[in-house]
Amino acid sequence: MKTRIPDYLRLFILREGRVVTGRHYSNVWLLTAVLVAVFLAIAFANGSLNYLDYKMNDPFIKWVEIKKDISDDGKFQRLSEQLSRDEVRETYHFHSYSYDYDHSLFVFGKSDPDRVYLKAHFFDINNIDLIEAILGKDNLICGISPDDVPGIDNRSIGVFLTGKALARLGYKTAPAYVDIYQYSAGASRFGFKEIEGRVRVPVPVLGVVKRLPGNVDLVSFSNLYRQVYGPVLNMNNEEY
Repeated sequence: MKTRIPDYLRLFILREGRVVTGRHYSNVWLLTAVLVAVFLAIAFANGSLNYLDYKMNDPFIKWVEIKKDISDDGKFQRLSEQLSRDEVRETYHFHSYSYDYDHSLFVFGKSDPDRVYLKAHFFDINNIDLIEAILGKDNLICGISPDDVPGIDNRSIGVFLTGKALARLGYKTAPAYVDIYQYSAGASRFGFKEIEGRVRVPVPVLGVVKRLPGNVDLVSFSNLYRQVYGPVLNMNNEEY
Protein backbone atom coordinates (compact mmCIF):
# COMPACT_ATOMS: atom_id res chain seq x y z
CA MET A 1 0.00 0.00 0.00
CA LYS A 2 1.49 3.30 -1.11
CA THR A 3 1.74 6.15 1.33
CA ARG A 4 0.36 9.27 -0.24
CA ILE A 5 2.29 12.49 0.38
CA PRO A 6 -0.08 15.18 1.61
CA ASP A 7 -0.77 17.97 -0.84
CA TYR A 8 0.56 20.69 1.48
CA LEU A 9 3.87 18.86 1.92
CA ARG A 10 4.19 18.29 -1.82
CA LEU A 11 3.46 21.95 -2.39
CA PHE A 12 6.15 22.98 0.13
CA ILE A 13 8.79 20.69 -1.30
CA LEU A 14 8.18 21.48 -4.94
CA ARG A 15 7.60 25.19 -4.81
CA GLU A 16 9.42 26.39 -1.70
CA GLY A 17 12.28 23.99 -2.38
CA ARG A 18 12.86 25.59 -5.76
CA VAL A 19 13.04 29.02 -4.13
CA VAL A 20 15.51 27.82 -1.50
CA THR A 21 17.81 25.96 -3.91
CA GLY A 22 17.61 28.68 -6.54
CA ARG A 23 17.61 28.41 -10.26
CA HIS A 24 19.75 25.50 -11.40
CA TYR A 25 20.72 24.97 -7.70
CA SER A 26 22.61 28.27 -7.68
CA ASN A 27 21.92 28.92 -3.99
CA VAL A 28 23.21 25.46 -3.07
CA TRP A 29 26.43 26.04 -4.97
CA LEU A 30 26.81 29.47 -3.41
CA LEU A 31 26.32 28.09 0.10
CA THR A 32 28.82 25.30 -0.64
CA ALA A 33 31.40 27.83 -1.84
CA VAL A 34 30.92 29.95 1.30
CA LEU A 35 31.37 26.92 3.59
CA VAL A 36 34.49 25.82 1.71
CA ALA A 37 35.95 29.32 2.01
CA VAL A 38 35.21 29.39 5.76
CA PHE A 39 36.86 26.00 6.33
CA LEU A 40 39.91 27.04 4.28
CA ALA A 41 40.22 30.24 6.31
CA ILE A 42 40.09 28.29 9.58
CA ALA A 43 42.71 25.82 8.34
CA PHE A 44 44.95 28.65 7.13
CA ALA A 45 44.63 30.46 10.48
CA ASN A 46 45.53 27.31 12.42
CA GLY A 47 48.47 26.65 10.13
CA SER A 48 49.71 30.21 10.56
CA LEU A 49 49.52 29.96 14.34
CA ASN A 50 51.44 26.67 14.32
CA TYR A 51 54.10 28.16 12.03
CA LEU A 52 54.37 31.26 14.23
CA ASP A 53 54.81 29.07 17.31
CA TYR A 54 57.52 27.09 15.51
CA LYS A 55 59.38 30.25 14.51
CA MET A 56 59.09 31.81 17.96
CA ASN A 57 60.75 28.72 19.45
CA ASP A 58 63.41 28.32 16.78
CA PRO A 59 66.78 28.97 18.48
CA PHE A 60 68.18 30.11 15.12
CA ILE A 61 66.08 33.25 15.12
CA LYS A 62 64.63 33.88 18.57
CA TRP A 63 67.42 36.10 19.85
CA VAL A 64 68.09 39.81 19.43
CA GLU A 65 71.50 40.63 18.04
CA ILE A 66 73.18 43.78 19.35
CA LYS A 67 76.41 44.72 17.60
CA LYS A 68 79.11 46.59 19.42
CA ASP A 69 80.26 49.84 17.87
CA ILE A 70 84.00 50.42 18.01
CA SER A 71 83.50 53.96 19.33
CA ASP A 72 80.59 53.35 21.73
CA ASP A 73 82.12 55.25 24.70
CA GLY A 74 81.31 52.43 27.14
CA LYS A 75 77.65 52.07 26.09
CA PHE A 76 78.06 48.38 25.32
CA GLN A 77 79.61 47.70 28.71
CA ARG A 78 76.79 49.54 30.49
CA LEU A 79 74.24 47.56 28.48
CA SER A 80 75.97 44.31 29.43
CA GLU A 81 75.80 45.24 33.11
CA GLN A 82 72.08 45.96 32.82
CA LEU A 83 71.38 42.67 31.03
CA SER A 84 73.00 40.76 33.89
CA ARG A 85 70.44 42.08 36.39
CA ASP A 86 67.59 39.70 37.28
CA GLU A 87 64.94 42.43 37.31
CA VAL A 88 65.83 43.40 33.74
CA ARG A 89 65.45 39.77 32.59
CA GLU A 90 62.07 39.51 34.28
CA THR A 91 60.88 42.80 32.81
CA TYR A 92 61.86 42.01 29.20
CA HIS A 93 61.31 38.22 29.40
CA PHE A 94 64.63 37.00 28.02
CA HIS A 95 66.49 33.89 29.10
CA SER A 96 70.15 34.83 28.87
CA TYR A 97 72.76 36.70 26.85
CA SER A 98 76.21 35.87 25.57
CA TYR A 99 79.14 37.44 23.74
CA ASP A 100 79.42 36.14 20.19
CA TYR A 101 81.87 37.05 17.47
CA ASP A 102 81.52 37.35 13.71
CA HIS A 103 84.60 36.97 11.58
CA SER A 104 85.85 34.99 8.61
CA LEU A 105 88.45 32.31 8.17
CA PHE A 106 90.67 31.23 5.32
CA VAL A 107 90.27 27.45 5.02
CA PHE A 108 92.28 25.16 2.75
CA GLY A 109 90.31 23.00 0.34
CA LYS A 110 90.80 19.31 -0.34
CA SER A 111 92.98 19.60 -3.43
CA ASP A 112 93.13 23.27 -4.36
CA PRO A 113 96.14 24.98 -2.70
CA ASP A 114 94.22 28.24 -2.69
CA ARG A 115 92.29 29.16 0.43
CA VAL A 116 88.49 29.45 0.62
CA TYR A 117 87.09 32.45 2.44
CA LEU A 118 84.30 31.29 4.80
CA LYS A 119 82.01 33.49 6.85
CA ALA A 120 82.22 32.32 10.47
CA HIS A 121 80.31 32.87 13.69
CA PHE A 122 81.78 32.06 17.10
CA PHE A 123 79.34 31.63 19.96
CA ASP A 124 79.40 30.98 23.67
CA ILE A 125 79.56 27.34 24.74
CA ASN A 126 76.75 27.96 27.25
CA ASN A 127 74.25 28.48 24.43
CA ILE A 128 73.03 24.86 24.62
CA ASP A 129 69.77 25.64 22.79
CA LEU A 130 71.70 26.77 19.74
CA ILE A 131 73.98 23.71 19.77
CA GLU A 132 70.99 21.38 20.01
CA ALA A 133 69.25 23.24 17.18
CA ILE A 134 72.32 22.88 14.98
CA LEU A 135 72.32 19.14 15.71
CA GLY A 136 68.58 18.77 15.13
CA LYS A 137 67.53 15.71 13.13
CA ASP A 138 66.08 17.92 10.39
CA ASN A 139 69.31 19.91 10.11
CA LEU A 140 72.20 17.51 10.75
CA ILE A 141 73.71 15.80 7.71
CA CYS A 142 76.51 14.01 9.56
CA GLY A 143 78.62 14.48 12.67
CA ILE A 144 78.20 14.29 16.42
CA SER A 145 74.79 13.63 17.97
CA PRO A 146 72.96 15.64 20.66
CA ASP A 147 74.09 12.99 23.15
CA ASP A 148 77.67 14.18 22.60
CA VAL A 149 76.90 17.78 23.61
CA PRO A 150 77.79 17.27 27.32
CA GLY A 151 81.32 16.42 26.17
CA ILE A 152 81.76 19.89 24.69
CA ASP A 153 83.34 22.41 27.04
CA ASN A 154 85.05 25.81 27.02
CA ARG A 155 88.22 24.26 25.55
CA SER A 156 86.43 22.98 22.44
CA ILE A 157 87.61 24.29 19.10
CA GLY A 158 85.70 22.11 16.61
CA VAL A 159 83.66 23.58 13.75
CA PHE A 160 80.29 22.95 12.11
CA LEU A 161 80.13 23.48 8.35
CA THR A 162 77.21 23.78 5.97
CA GLY A 163 76.90 21.33 3.11
CA LYS A 164 77.48 24.18 0.65
CA ALA A 165 80.70 25.21 2.40
CA LEU A 166 81.88 21.60 2.33
CA ALA A 167 81.28 21.49 -1.43
CA ARG A 168 83.21 24.75 -1.87
CA LEU A 169 86.14 23.12 -0.11
CA GLY A 170 86.00 20.25 -2.61
CA TYR A 171 84.86 17.53 -0.20
CA LYS A 172 82.10 15.03 -1.01
CA THR A 173 82.19 13.53 2.48
CA ALA A 174 83.05 15.24 5.73
CA PRO A 175 86.76 15.13 6.66
CA ALA A 176 87.93 14.65 10.23
CA TYR A 177 89.79 17.97 10.08
CA VAL A 178 90.06 21.08 7.93
CA ASP A 179 93.11 23.32 7.84
CA ILE A 180 92.77 27.02 8.54
CA TYR A 181 95.39 29.52 7.37
CA GLN A 182 96.62 31.14 10.55
CA TYR A 183 99.34 33.57 11.57
CA SER A 184 101.60 31.83 14.08
CA ALA A 185 105.18 33.07 14.02
CA GLY A 186 107.62 30.52 15.37
CA ALA A 187 105.34 27.52 14.76
CA SER A 188 108.09 25.91 12.67
CA ARG A 189 109.77 24.76 15.86
CA PHE A 190 106.77 22.48 16.42
CA GLY A 191 107.05 20.95 12.97
CA PHE A 192 104.72 23.28 11.08
CA LYS A 193 105.70 24.58 7.67
CA GLU A 194 105.58 28.36 7.76
CA ILE A 195 104.60 30.50 4.79
CA GLU A 196 105.29 34.16 5.54
CA GLY A 197 104.70 33.55 9.22
CA ARG A 198 101.49 31.61 8.61
CA VAL A 199 100.80 27.90 8.89
CA ARG A 200 98.10 25.35 8.20
CA VAL A 201 96.37 24.62 11.50
CA PRO A 202 94.08 21.55 11.65
CA VAL A 203 90.68 22.07 13.27
CA PRO A 204 88.28 19.15 13.97
CA VAL A 205 85.02 18.99 12.01
CA LEU A 206 82.22 18.27 14.49
CA GLY A 207 79.47 18.12 11.91
CA VAL A 208 78.02 19.08 8.55
CA VAL A 209 74.56 20.64 8.57
CA LYS A 210 72.03 22.07 6.16
CA ARG A 211 71.90 25.58 7.60
CA LEU A 212 73.50 27.70 10.28
CA PRO A 213 72.23 30.79 12.12
CA GLY A 214 72.95 34.04 10.34
CA ASN A 215 73.45 32.26 7.00
CA VAL A 216 77.15 31.81 7.74
CA ASP A 217 79.35 29.04 6.33
CA LEU A 218 80.90 27.91 9.58
CA VAL A 219 80.24 28.15 13.31
CA SER A 220 82.53 27.37 16.18
CA PHE A 221 83.06 28.30 19.80
CA SER A 222 84.50 31.43 21.35
CA ASN A 223 87.60 29.49 22.35
CA LEU A 224 88.63 29.04 18.71
CA TYR A 225 88.12 32.77 18.15
CA ARG A 226 90.42 33.54 21.06
CA GLN A 227 93.01 31.10 19.73
CA VAL A 228 92.95 32.64 16.26
CA TYR A 229 92.61 36.34 17.07
CA GLY A 230 93.79 36.49 20.70
CA PRO A 231 97.30 37.76 19.95
CA VAL A 232 95.85 40.50 17.76
CA LEU A 233 93.11 41.52 20.20
CA ASN A 234 95.24 41.13 23.35
CA MET A 235 92.98 38.39 24.68
CA ASN A 236 94.07 35.87 27.25
CA ASN A 237 94.39 32.61 25.35
CA GLU A 238 96.28 29.36 25.32
CA GLU A 239 98.39 28.45 22.31
CA TYR A 240 96.61 25.72 20.36
